[in-house]
Amino acid sequence: MRIAMFSNHYYPHVSGVAVSIASLREELALLGHETILFTARFQNAPADTDKSIVRVPAIRTISAWVPFAVPWSRIIRKELDAFAPDIIHTHHPILLGKRALREARKRRIPIVATKHALYEYYADYVPLVPRFVIRPAVNAAFNSFLRRCDGVIAPSGSVEGMLRDARVRNTVVAPTGIDPVRYENAGAGRGRWRARLGLADSDIAVMSMGRLQKEKNFPLLLEAVKKARSLSNRNIRLFVAGTGAEKSALENTARKIFAGGEAKFVGLVEHKEVPAFFAAGDIFSYASVTETQGLTTLEAMAAGLPVAAVAGPGTSDMVEDGISGILAENDPEKLGEAIASLANDPEKAARLARAAKERSNAFTARAMAQKILGFYAEAVGASK
Repeated sequence: MRIAMFSNHYYPHVSGVAVSIASLREELALLGHETILFTARFQNAPADTDKSIVRVPAIRTISAWVPFAVPWSRIIRKELDAFAPDIIHTHHPILLGKRALREARKRRIPIVATKHALYEYYADYVPLVPRFVIRPAVNAAFNSFLRRCDGVIAPSGSVEGMLRDARVRNTVVAPTGIDPVRYENAGAGRGRWRARLGLADSDIAVMSMGRLQKEKNFPLLLEAVKKARSLSNRNIRLFVAGTGAEKSALENTARKIFAGGEAKFVGLVEHKEVPAFFAAGDIFSYASVTETQGLTTLEAMAAGLPVAAVAGPGTSDMVEDGISGILAENDPEKLGEAIASLANDPEKAARLARAAKERSNAFTARAMAQKILGFYAEAVGASK
């Protein structure tokens, strides 16, 4: 099968969407299928060695962390004509997503979309428009787009429920999978990373990772770790990997809360180093309530960490409360208690860690790619 993918951004911008696309394309290639990816061109980025990635012109945004792809670029039609896809898969509902829908209809081939994000939360970045106005408007517009697609991939059962409530039909649940081989020897890097982070053997390292933006709820995580420290005689320390517009503000907040530097923002961690980074920890914690899947949580589970997290969408689909982790209310006191309960009870933490590792094995990249491939085949068959 020949699959044309559209995404408003991709590497070098690091995001869950980029990880998801790269993983799916790799697995589809191993299964004998061809893909082409249309995405934005980044200023000063090195040229792609992969010739199946087609970069379209993009406009630099005010935030500068991700450009806006220009959907009317002529190169799209030219490359699509040459590729002759059987199906189109869009990863965004706007810009290149709209172009993807037009091309699918013009070529009379099916189009599927993945709902990677709860877009209404990102609408909060639109200036001057009240939240109670912009959120419903964004939801309505994006759900209208998804209803026009021939199928929609939901990264979790929570998201599929939202889609059904919005009258979006023909859905399938297929999270971004992980390669279990990457995590087989994650523990081998534990000592190296603990030394790099300045951890003593007796320290309890709480690990987290994500884009440092408001919707990720990191201020609550900082307060939760403060609470956990007050409930434990262990030296609990927090390490957050990632970058984003809120990095400086979060570092300032951390300095105010922790006089001794018990919380550190370590910047981006290379993809190949993610398993070892997580393995250096003792607990994974996450406070976001805007996830569609919780890929970061899944990666931490694969590395063998028990989870203490806010019970938001996506995360709740990955973590079995009381079995592979502890799910808490969106409250720093409650999340802090969950973290402390794991820090204070090593046997419980080890039991949940084993279950978390086992749970992660259900979400391999190969199994998820095969599920999506079956969804493609159904859409192609229905269009004939």
